[in-house]
Amino acid sequence: MFKFLQFLFFFLVLLFSRGTALAIFINDGSSNVNNRFDSDREGNSFLGQGLDFSGVGKSGSYWATMISDQYFLSCEHYGFHPSPGSTVTFYEGNEGSAAHSYTVSGGSQLGDTDLWVGWFSNPIPESHNITSYPILDLESKDDYLNALLVIYGNEPGWNDVGGHWIGLSSIYDFETVGDTNVMRSFRFSSTYWANGEKSDSGGPSFAIYNGMLAL
Repeated sequence: MFKFLQFLFFFLVLLFSRGTALAIFINDGSSNVNNRFDSDREGNSFLGQGLDFSGVGKSGSYWATMISDQYFLSCEHYGFHPSPGSTVTFYEGNEGSAAHSYTVSGGSQLGDTDLWVGWFSNPIPESHNITSYPILDLESKDDYLNALLVIYGNEPGWNDVGGHWIGLSSIYDFETVGDTNVMRSFRFSSTYWANGEKSDSGGPSFAIYNGMLAL
């Protein structure tokens, strides 16, 4: 379950400092297109239409992304993750209804990475329709270049507890940090392209693989 390749860093754990939350910044973004829970959406304008984001939850300002029916990922730095005893809330669809909340039982840092693995005391019931995401495991790091990413973060202009917005990006290079190849992304040049900002630490970046989301 926890096979994390050295070059695979599709989980958004940017080392932002504490301070006023700026949230995700999306080039020419709008609520109708980028907000998962826009109540005034017209037709199928949502950028993530047809994709299952039910496995992305929050505990206040802290993110949790399911990797099984019991375990989730967040970030380690500054303790920006749901702590044991806190409650994480997920939503079945993209309408902001059918919410389910679970209490964090425990968690720990994954090796010396900036990833934090948390868990609930019991698996999420299948009837709750909360998905989990596979870890994309391609043969070579070069296979990831130019891959389209879906970036999930807080709403622009909100404080650090608000919003479920998505934007786009792609992988354009890798930077060597020690003995690890870390992806570089966020080419901010096109409509709906996203830049990460403060308070998005721990929010997921997804690749679309075979029509489904993968970390």
